[in-house]
This record gives sequence, structure tokens and C-alpha cells, in this order.
Amino acid sequence: MKKHIYQEGIDWESEGYFIDTRLSSDVPSSADPDANLWRLWLDVFEQAKRGRFTQVPKLLPAYRQGRRSWLLGEACLYLLGDAGGPDCLQAVIQEMQNCSSYTKIQLCIPLAGWGSLSIVPLLASVFEAHSEVEDADLIPEQLSLLLEEDHTLKDASQTESAARYRELVMARYSELKQQFGTDQVPVLSGEPFSLESLARRMLRQISAGRRLDPELRHKFEAMTGIDCSDFYKSGFQPLTTAAILEDFLASPQRAKYQEGVRYFFGHRLSG
Repeated sequence: MKKHIYQEGIDWESEGYFIDTRLSSDVPSSADPDANLWRLWLDVFEQAKRGRFTQVPKLLPAYRQGRRSWLLGEACLYLLGDAGGPDCLQAVIQEMQNCSSYTKIQLCIPLAGWGSLSIVPLLASVFEAHSEVEDADLIPEQLSLLLEEDHTLKDASQTESAARYRELVMARYSELKQQFGTDQVPVLSGEPFSLESLARRMLRQISAGRRLDPELRHKFEAMTGIDCSDFYKSGFQPLTTAAILEDFLASPQRAKYQEGVRYFFGHRLSG
């Protein structure tokens, strides 16, 4: 029997956003202490899929209140990063001013999902200050995804001091800011973000026989609303994945996605 999101959460190497998210009177279970917060998340998600983003700011208070379920917290953070506008992300930054070290690290998830070059200095500073905290290694992974094609910076986080690592990140940030003439631009692999470049990066990983970075699937699925659950059926399916990506690149819908613009399930986001 297919599991519901409140039981399994969001797994980018499984069903992702296409896990069962049906909202009914008995799902989530009333026995779950976070049931009302889950229902809020499900309603916000359904609206966002239709291009209605006014309720997305409610996810930050839901994250704050729902600490009993890490699955709920993670779902709130993913959706904040994928569907949140500039005001929403500024609220996340403000939230970071007065919270625990662990929460600061977790709040880097939606900021990295936002993907703006402008957020890099904050992510680097959080890692420098809290590199010994649980899950801190997720920050170098996020920064590597934004700033480079290879894993040079990610590897440096394992071999260099946190202070030296931040210097390396800031050097790359300054290089890209000068190259683009601004840091107010979403980036991926050190280039202005575009869905075409994302899909081609995924195809390059597959062609090289490498494990597909699940965060790339995350971004592709969230931006397009294309069901990528077939990427993973009894393990990763490279041929199926490549076919879905190639179909997207060959389709007329590709033309509607502009470089440097964020989307959620095909709907344009502001900022």
C-alpha cells in the first residue's frame, strides 16, 4: 500500500513531491500531534501547485511549531525554498538571528533552495560558525551545487579549516559576482540558473555513469512539476531518467522557462 507523505516524508530518491498527498478527513491521522500542521502543509502545497503562493509564508511558523516531526519540518523547509518568494526567504533569514545552531543549519535548506548567489556569504558564515554541529556538512553540499560543476569546494570542506573553507567559497562568490555584474541571480554549477542547463547537467552525470545527485532531481521536479518518481523504481533507472529529461529538452514547453527565473510546478515565482 502506498504510504502517505505524513508517514514517509519527501524522499528525492523515491517519489519526491509525487508521494501520496491526498487530503482527507483521516489523513493525516488524528492521533498525530502534528496533524493540523500537516493539513496546513498539504493545503499550501496544493495551492502552490496551481500557482497560488499567498499561503506559503505560513510554512515557517509551521516549521517552528512542528518540531515533534522531523518529516514535517523537512517538508516545510523544502517547500519554503521551492515556492517561497523574496519576502518569505527574508523571513527565514530573520528567523536565523535568534535560534539554535542546529536550526540555523536546517534553515540553510530553503535558502539554498532559493538558489540566489546573494545567499552564499550567509551560508558560508553559518558553516564557519557551526561546522561541528550535526548536519553541518549539508551546507558545503549545497554551496557546491550552486557554485561549481565539480566537487572542489565540497572536498575542501573536508580537508581545510572552516575559516579557510569560507575564504575559498567567498573567492568563488566574488568571481561570479564580478562575472555576472550582480549577486541577485539564481545560480547552478556557477552559471545563471536555467532548466535547460539543469537537465543537461543531469544527463552528463548519467552519461558518465555517475550517481545522479538527488538534489538535481529535486530542483527539476519542483520547477517543472514533472513526475520524476520513475527515476527510482527498485533502484536508480538511468535509461528511464535520460528519456524523461530528453523528452523535456525536445518538448515545446521548454521554451516557456526563462533563464534566471524561478518556477514551481511550471508557475513563475517572483524574485
